[in-house]
Amino acid sequence: MVNTLPQMAALLPVFLLAFTGLALLLVDTISPDARSNTSMAVVGALGSLAALAASVWLVVSGTGSADTGGAITLFAEAIKVDTMALFFTAIFASVTALVVVAAHDYFHDHTNPAAFYSLVVFAATGMALLAAANSLAVVFVALEMVSLAVVRARRVPQARPRERRGGDEVLPHRGALFSDFPVRNLAGVRGDRIAATR
Repeated sequence: MVNTLPQMAALLPVFLLAFTGLALLLVDTISPDARSNTSMAVVGALGSLAALAASVWLVVSGTGSADTGGAITLFAEAIKVDTMALFFTAIFASVTALVVVAAHDYFHDHTNPAAFYSLVVFAATGMALLAAANSLAVVFVALEMVSLAVVRARRVPQARPRERRGGDEVLPHRGALFSDFPVRNLAGVRGDRIAATR
């Protein structure tokens, strides 16, 4: 990594995705009458492409590679940024940009497209954070971000809410279960490892 940058710059793609999601929510909150599907899609696509460019730039500059000192650990080694984490972040950012561009035509007459775009970007933020996770607590937070955003984004495109099935009402609870079961299993495995070493 370039020696003049702080180590926190290794998380630049994750920060760009998070700020893009917050910008989408902020624009939607401040001026709901001025929002348009095109402006929301452009903001989401530009933020995702900026995260992709930052990931590629960090990989090209050697961030996290063995030649430049190895992986960068942050927050008491809870996050570990290496070339593989940046590679997956680049994949998540590029797919997010494609989803946002593809969803533009689908939401041309939707009343609130910002909700979908921000949820997709927040899901990508969770995936990028999951790629750099080095702690069970970070894995849980990132997995929760991904599952809740994806579960909620599934309900946004429904134009006629009366046509929902009864099972859709408990969908957020299923999203919490999706992240709860793997985390409990991981915690059990980690607890077994700690008990075995004593």
